[in-house]
Amino acid sequence: MPDYVKGKLIRLSLAFTDASDAAVDPTTVSVRIRPPDGVKATYVYGVDAELVRDGVGNYHFDLSLEQYGMYGYYAWSTGTGQAAAHGEIKSVEPVA
Repeated sequence: MPDYVKGKLIRLSLAFTDASDAAVDPTTVSVRIRPPDGVKATYVYGVDAELVRDGVGNYHFDLSLEQYGMYGYYAWSTGTGQAAAHGEIKSVEPVA
């Protein structure tokens, strides 16, 4: 896992497909972010402007690393194109 400097903007890209691997828009798309302070926030496409649709089956969420430490993310969809993914991003202090 690479380290990123505090203040960097990280793009989380989400791609959804059906059983035949064709791009599909899920019924719902959500992203939950857990910053280092532990205060979780959930974003839903169509409700929150932070979760953006780029085209059929393709979405993104731009995460601004405003704190030092480990960020967790969990992205999931329901209905058509149901899927889920999670991961962590580490924000560090610049060396200079």
